[in-house]
Amino acid sequence: MRILTAVTYYSPYVSGLTNVAKDLSEGLAARGHQVQVLTTRHDPALPAREEINGVKIRRAWAPLRVSKAAVAPGFIPEFVRLSARADVAHVHAPLPEAGALARLARCPVILTYQCDASVGSGSVAKLIERALDVSHTSAARAAKLVFVSSEDYAQYSRIASELLVKSEVLYPPARQRPTGTPKFRETTGLHVGFLGRVVREKGIPQLIRAFRRIDDRSARLLVAGDYEQVAGGSIIEEVRKEASGDNRIRIMGRLSESEIADFHASIDVFCLPSTDSLEAFGIVQSEALIAGVPVVASDRPGVRVPVQLAGVGEVVDVHDPEKLASALVRVSGVDAGAQVSRLTSLFGLEGIVSQYEGILLEIVSGAIEK
Repeated sequence: MRILTAVTYYSPYVSGLTNVAKDLSEGLAARGHQVQVLTTRHDPALPAREEINGVKIRRAWAPLRVSKAAVAPGFIPEFVRLSARADVAHVHAPLPEAGALARLARCPVILTYQCDASVGSGSVAKLIERALDVSHTSAARAAKLVFVSSEDYAQYSRIASELLVKSEVLYPPARQRPTGTPKFRETTGLHVGFLGRVVREKGIPQLIRAFRRIDDRSARLLVAGDYEQVAGGSIIEEVRKEASGDNRIRIMGRLSESEIADFHASIDVFCLPSTDSLEAFGIVQSEALIAGVPVVASDRPGVRVPVQLAGVGEVVDVHDPEKLASALVRVSGVDAGAQVSRLTSLFGLEGIVSQYEGILLEIVSGAIEK
């Protein structure tokens, strides 16, 4: 197959949305399919064209940013041109141009709806969100199929009525890494881990407030993730302020791929304390579960799904620091190792790529009708 993928940000930028696009694209390329990614040149230092792991990448000039979106004037015409040579196009949303892309494409389109866009408070922000909802609704109506990460999230989405008409669940693929070494472990006490971009929706301040209520001087909180190359800006200064005065908290920054396995091997419990609709699933918690680490996750649509499916860990109201602290201590004693094989088959990269490939082949062959 010839697959065209459209996504605002792509590697080397790291986020849940970009990782899904990257892993699916590279997974199909490794199976002999031709994959072309159209994205924005959000960083002028990036080349306009390159090939990574068999995936051809074109980055459209993006001179402006509106909130977290890179504005690329040539994105739509370039997509239309490339779609004429594709068997199927895959549009990853949130994407401001999603509606236009789905309507103008010269091949069948599928839409992955990652999450409802949240751009802040105030009347202008609400107008932007409304415009995005209109675009995504238009894309969902024009697409052959809509992928959602869970029915739970789709049911609570602002565009639920459109998503539920022709949606199919495709779990975001999780990587299974070799067993690491606990090089980040400092004591025999409780080690809590967070991994993700240091941004508002991740709820890191709430996690720090809860951890500080744990009366154990040998306990550690490891906060890992990028806070430098972050669309929309990071909250690293707020995180540092919350952590100030507690020398048990480590702000680690972005980890390399090999360091992530060591991170998992160093912690007793992983926490994903996300606080708003920009978090729809949380691949990082699936990867922690596959590594044998139990999870405490926010009791929010979509975010609670991996823990519920795994049966290893707890979901909790992360705005209640006492409840969150208690859950971290309780779950740290859970043995998640027995579930690794089942969770790998559920969330693992190879299985998800196979599911994705099979659906695309059906669409290309005409088996799925509009």
